[in-house]
Amino acid sequence: MPYKRTPSVCPVCERPFMRRPEVEACSPACGYKLIRRRTDETVAARIVKSSEPDGCWVYTGEITPGGYGWLHRRDEECLMHRRAWVNATGDTLTTDDVIGHICDNPPCVRNDDEGTYEVRGVLLPRRGHLFKGTHADNVADKVAKGRTPAGETHYTRRL
Repeated sequence: MPYKRTPSVCPVCERPFMRRPEVEACSPACGYKLIRRRTDETVAARIVKSSEPDGCWVYTGEITPGGYGWLHRRDEECLMHRRAWVNATGDTLTTDDVIGHICDNPPCVRNDDEGTYEVRGVLLPRRGHLFKGTHADNVADKVAKGRTPAGETHYTRRL
């Protein structure tokens, strides 16, 4: 027995269409937009905002081995702190752009207030706990904060 079509309205573009049971949108393009919208809602639900005024916003979804938030869906794979930067600023990031953490907390995605962050005497753009720079800026920030392995914690000592 063939499936039954029912009159419906597309939840994305609001055009009327005849809906099949397994199809929720009027076209594949609207279907992808619907998937993206639902994923954005679930991503927002996975961000836990600290009750402290300057606390981190921690992404509690999928995490990489390095501790960074990770999003994987049909049309996108990305690190969540990079996605948080793009959502806040609208920038298009290149592979040379590094989004660093002022708080040194890898799953943090706090991107609320705008300002600058100083590394090596250079002012870099900042959004919340995230700053945009180069790999050299990120390494200089790590060295300035004393997070560089040295002495007994250096990797050559652990061999």
